[in-house]
Amino acid sequence: MEGPSDSDDLAINVSGFDPLEMEVDKLHSELRVAWETTEDQVVAGALGKLLFLKRSEKVAGTTVTYIASAQETRKAIQSLLRRRQDYLQAMGIVNRDHVFAHRECINFASEWKKEFHTTKTQLDLQRCDSWKPRIGVRRKGTGNASQPATGGGPAVMPNFLRDFGPNTAALRAGKKSRFIEHLNFIAGSVALAFLICFTGCVPIYLAKSWVCEVNQIVDQGRQRYSHLLKRKLKLKAADAVHQMKMGEYFCRKLYRKTIRESGLTEAQVRMARNFQNGSLKRAADAAVQARDRHRDAQRSPAD
Repeated sequence: MEGPSDSDDLAINVSGFDPLEMEVDKLHSELRVAWETTEDQVVAGALGKLLFLKRSEKVAGTTVTYIASAQETRKAIQSLLRRRQDYLQAMGIVNRDHVFAHRECINFASEWKKEFHTTKTQLDLQRCDSWKPRIGVRRKGTGNASQPATGGGPAVMPNFLRDFGPNTAALRAGKKSRFIEHLNFIAGSVALAFLICFTGCVPIYLAKSWVCEVNQIVDQGRQRYSHLLKRKLKLKAADAVHQMKMGEYFCRKLYRKTIRESGLTEAQVRMARNFQNGSLKRAADAAVQARDRHRDAQRSPAD
């Protein structure tokens, strides 16, 4: 029996060649050289977030943060390039160095978001977000009085584990923030994640403007979230203070009177008891402190 010829070895090597691995090694080395040689702090900071990914683990109940190894960074780059090549293959584009056009960038980002948001974990989180109380919206009715059923039939209790709630604003905000966190986790920054996927490389002449533009969009989202959180904490503090004052008022009405003589409802009597045991005051103090902490954190040192 004859052994394998040189041509057979050549065929095996050619068939086992993976151009993606070469692209990953090339991009990894280019990123390292660019990070070491660039004088622009914005670009260097963005490259450093990818080259030195931060990871966290719980050890004996304590969260430990560490810098990922070069192998983990290489895997992150490989996942981005593989997603890029899968999109090129699906679109029938043969050129592996193809730079996405504007419409291709939009389609690529939309498909990535759709894939991320349709996972079971994300759907469960979206369902939880949709049932959050809406900021600045108060339910109709007073106290704990039951609302009349619509249609003359019994009220139907929604299935919180299956149905989505009415708070679409919280649902959209949660989806956006978690996708940004996902990109920051896998690539260090949103800008580099999309820049690598769109171009297959990191051209320095594009990196600064791209990083600044994406960071500006992310900062605008954070400012919007901070504004909503400030409004929520302000309303919560005002509501807690109002509950404490009403509890004090009902407690005074109960002074030296029976419940029947005072004319208070069961919910109002419960509120008076909570004022007497101090729970309403503790809740009001905690809400006011949370509002003040957030307000102080938003102030700049110059103020």
